[in-house]
Order: sequence, then structure tokens, then C-alpha cells
Amino acid sequence: MSRYHWMLFILYIIANIFCNTVGVKSSVQFGKRAGVLAVINMTPLLLGGRTNIFVYLVGLRYTNFANIHRWVGRVSALQGVVHGIIYLLLPGRKGSITYREITLISTILMIFITSVTFLRRLFYEVFLKLHLLLSLILVVGIWLHLGQKETLSSLCLLIGSSLWLFSSIIQTLLFIYRNIGSGPPSKLKVQQEGNLLKVEVTLKRPWDVKPGQYVYLTVPSNGYLGILQAHPYYIAWWGTKNRNNTITLLIQTRTGFSKYLNLIGQNTSAILQGPWGHTENLHDYDKVLMFASGIGLAVHLPYIRYLLELHNEVKSRVRRLTVVWLIEESSHDHLLADYMSALLKMDSRRILILHPAPKANLYENFPESDRLKPLNTIDVQSMVEEENAIEAGNMVVSVCAPPALENEVRAAVKASSEDIRLMVMDYQPDESLTSSALARNCLVKWSNEHSAV
Repeated sequence: MSRYHWMLFILYIIANIFCNTVGVKSSVQFGKRAGVLAVINMTPLLLGGRTNIFVYLVGLRYTNFANIHRWVGRVSALQGVVHGIIYLLLPGRKGSITYREITLISTILMIFITSVTFLRRLFYEVFLKLHLLLSLILVVGIWLHLGQKETLSSLCLLIGSSLWLFSSIIQTLLFIYRNIGSGPPSKLKVQQEGNLLKVEVTLKRPWDVKPGQYVYLTVPSNGYLGILQAHPYYIAWWGTKNRNNTITLLIQTRTGFSKYLNLIGQNTSAILQGPWGHTENLHDYDKVLMFASGIGLAVHLPYIRYLLELHNEVKSRVRRLTVVWLIEESSHDHLLADYMSALLKMDSRRILILHPAPKANLYENFPESDRLKPLNTIDVQSMVEEENAIEAGNMVVSVCAPPALENEVRAAVKASSEDIRLMVMDYQPDESLTSSALARNCLVKWSNEHSAV
């Protein structure tokens, strides 16, 4: 998270402490207010999780929403536990602790413990289902705990529950539309090159694909629990206007689901959820500079294509589009060479410049063009300064890379005397042990190659 996000969360925590303490004259009052604040903070959590329709409608990036969800959830859980402990320890309390009270406090603690980063990433699919189940138990338990009282807590819980129900209905209808009905289901065709998979999905019902969109992919034939596993992937490519019934996902193989995809036969049935995601407004800038590392180029490919299409239709301000790509595996440029050729052919007004690096890793059949300019090394600071000075206009720098390269790009943008906007793209739209391991693996490779220069 950026320093700006940390500042917002610190202010949020301070505001909660202020609301929980100002005017409080007893421990009973403190506990009661903690309980009310716990429910108030829980209301936005009920908007939903990773397929939240409201996040999609307002254009909020999933990673930003996920951070908000986690921090609000932590504060709400802490307030709920404080509320329960204070009331359980009241000196004048009559009777023993009830089963309902034990269930409420235990559920809150279970949600908190299972949401710890390591456990969440390690057992991600299990975590998602368990988190939903525990959340439902908690909402029902709070309803029973509040009883028939018409309080602020009851109103907040009603609003949150209603929004969750509305979101669930919309998601269900969208799922039915994408996957159920007459005609053949969505089908997968998988091609492997090294540790990279090109997964082409023939859609049951096509849509107008935009950059930044991602889908959740389910392969029912993946064992007994295959129908319950949904893995998120960004859409890297899609069909033409005359044949827009396919999308392409570029996936780096790991253990688990991605390894299974490598073993399935062609034309395997698949289920899709989505599309979700938000398109960044890169078309509002005169100069666009992109940094990508390895498979991170898959996140930038749709934006490159989108900007070229808009520019050819005279609907974009972009006059210069420069892409710097750190090649980590020789298999990557083998598989991506066709996309590079397609982009260069699409660039009828010659605004695209491609800088793959290091030059020694280039595939011998990589497309030849005067706009393809391989680099031996990447000097991020010089690249940012040169691109910004090459012509007038505003500029945006986009990066999808491991922390080391991302931080170097961030520092270069910050050091510039000009007002340059920085956009950080994610390797994957959702967090799991696979996405975390992918980032760490890329970090090691970047560090080794960069230190060897």
C-alpha cells in the first residue's frame, strides 16, 4: 500500500477511537458504543467480497477495495470482541454465558484468525468458502442478539443485508446469463510454452472486452471439488470485431490449479464469472510509458491494443506509447511474439515503441520493425526523463512488476520535476499464495539480473 493509503487508514482508526471514547463515562457505555460501532463498520463489509457488483459499478480497483475490506473488518472485529468481553465481565451480570454469546464471539475470532495473511494465501479457496459461511453465521447471530429493538445497529444491519442480497441476485443472474442456456458451454484450448500457458476460452455469450477486465475461471472436471474452485485471471487478449467470441488468458504455471490446466485436454468445458474490473484512463494522456516484467506484460497488452484502436479512430490523446519489457524467461517472448506482431500491424499511425530487454533473451523469430528497439539493460531513471522530455504534453507511467522494479519506477517518477502520474497494475486481480509466490519469484530474478549489470 502507498503512504497515502496508510494515512487514510490511520485517520480511520483515529476516528473510530474518537467515536468510541468521547463522552464515555463508564465501561458499560464504552462497551455499548463499541458494539454499535462494530455493526456500523460491518455494514460496508456486507456489500460483498471479490465479485462485488458495487465495486465494479463505481470503478474502484479490486486491490484498493480488498485493503479497505480487510482494515474495516479488523476494526469491526476488534470492536465486537471488546463489546462482548466487557459485557461478559460486568460485575452485576446475572446468569452464565449463553450459547448465543459464545457463538458470536467465537465466530468473530474465527473470522479474524482465518483472515491472517499467511493462512488466507495458503488455503485461499477454503478461506473464501469458510469466510462466507462464518459471515452468514455472524449476521444471523447479531440479528438474534439485537432482537426486536429498533436501534441504529438494527438499521445498519438491515441496510447491509439488503445490499448483500441485491448484489447476490445480480451476480446469480449474470452467472446464469454467461453459462446457462441453449448452445454449447464455454470451452478451453490450452497451449504451453515453457512455464507459461496460453488459455483461449471460446465464450458461450461474448461481451465487449475492455482492458483491466478479469474473469473467474472454473473447470468442473478438475476433481470432485473442481466446481467449487474459481480462479481469477486478467484477460490478455480477445477476438476481433468480426469474431469477438474468444478471450485469451496468459497464466504462469505453478502447483495446483494452473498445473492442472496444463494437463487437461482440448475443448474442455469451463465456467466463467464476470467480467469484473476497471479500465484506467490512460487515453487521457499525451505520453504513456509502460514498464512490465515477465508475465506482467499480459496486464499491459489489453491497454496497448485499446490505446492503438482509439488512436486509429482519433478518440485518444496519446501521441507516444512506449513499452519497456523485462524478459524473464525465453518462453515468454516465444508465446508473446504473435501479440507483438499484431500490435505493430495495428499501429497505423506509428506511435508505439517497444523496448524488450535484455537483448540476448530475444526470440530469433521476434517481429522485425524499426519500432522494436531492444535494450541490453534498463535504466529506469533515464527512460522516464527521456520520454517526458521528448515532446510536450502530460504523461503517465504504468508499471506491472515485482517490488524492486516497481519501487525503482516509483522513485524515478517522484524524482522528476514534472507532474507525472504513476499507475501500479497488479499481476493478478485477487490475492492467493500463487500470486504472492509469483511476485517473489519475479523479485528474485529482477534482483539477480539487475545486480549483474
